[in-house]
Amino acid sequence: MLARLPQPPPPQFATALAGLSRLAGCAAAVLTAVVAGDGDTADRHVDRAGAVALDAVRAMTPLVRHEQPVPVSTIVGHIRMVTVDLLRSAGADKPDVLDAIDAALALPGAYRTGDS
Repeated sequence: MLARLPQPPPPQFATALAGLSRLAGCAAAVLTAVVAGDGDTADRHVDRAGAVALDAVRAMTPLVRHEQPVPVSTIVGHIRMVTVDLLRSAGADKPDVLDAIDAALALPGAYRTGDS
C-alpha cells in the first residue's frame, strides 16, 4: 500500500518493525523457558517483552495524526495488533502494558488498572 504513495514510508515504520522483530524474539524466549520449566527466566522475558513492545509502539506516536494517509493509519493499526498478539502469545499482556500501548497511540485504554 505505501509503495503506491508518492512519498516514501515514514522512517518510524522501520523502527517499529525492528521492535516487532525483537518482541518476537522475546515471545520465543518466554515460550522456550516455559517449555524448559524455567519460570524465573520466563518471567524475566515477560518483563522484557513489555518494554520492547512499548518501544515499538512509541516509535509510531508521531504518526498518529488525523491528516495521515489511510495506508499509514492502517499500518499503525496493524503493527499495534501484532504487538498485542505477540504479548498475548507470550503471556506478557499485562493490563498496564496494554494501557501504555494504547496511550502511546492516543487510544482510550480498555484495560485500565483500578477501573471497575
